[in-house]
This record gives sequence, C-alpha cells and structure tokens, in this order.
Amino acid sequence: MSIETLAMRRSSDRLSPGATLSLSTTSLVSAGFVALAVAMGIGRFAFTPVLPMMRHEGALSITGVGWLASANYTGYLAGALLYFGAALCLDPND
Repeated sequence: MSIETLAMRRSSDRLSPGATLSLSTTSLVSAGFVALAVAMGIGRFAFTPVLPMMRHEGALSITGVGWLASANYTGYLAGALLYFGAALCLDPND
C-alpha cells in the first residue's frame, strides 16, 4: 500500500471491503502536523500543573519533582540553544 492511500475496511462504509480511498500527501502531512501539535501542546502545558498533584498524591518525592522540573527546563534550554545555533548557521546575510 502506498503512502497516498488509506484502507477502508469498515462494513458500514459505502466502499466495498478492502477498497482504498486516495489521500493527497499534503492532507496526510497536515493531519500528522495537527496531531503532533495537539499532543505536544497538551504535554507542554499540562506538565507544570500536574506536578503538585503528583507530589500531593505521593507519586513523587520532592526530590523527584525537582529532577523532573529540572529536566523539563533543561530541555527548553537545549532546544533554544540548538535553534539559536541553527539560525546562526543558516543566516542568509553571510
């Protein structure tokens, strides 16, 4: 099966079982981008409010919460530094 087709195998569909529905590459990439943005957005903004609840319920110690928060902020710093380095390498003014 090519990347541009999607198998339709539900009996309730009007297409016969095993028939394919052609999708453009742009629509597949767009759907993947939206799914990734939603998942990353939820994970990014839900992390900080969840930490106090995890601490309160005893799932993590104060040390564990500190390590998770530090890893989260280190990830933000690494991403910012990598982006800055890439921007310097790809500077169109050079």
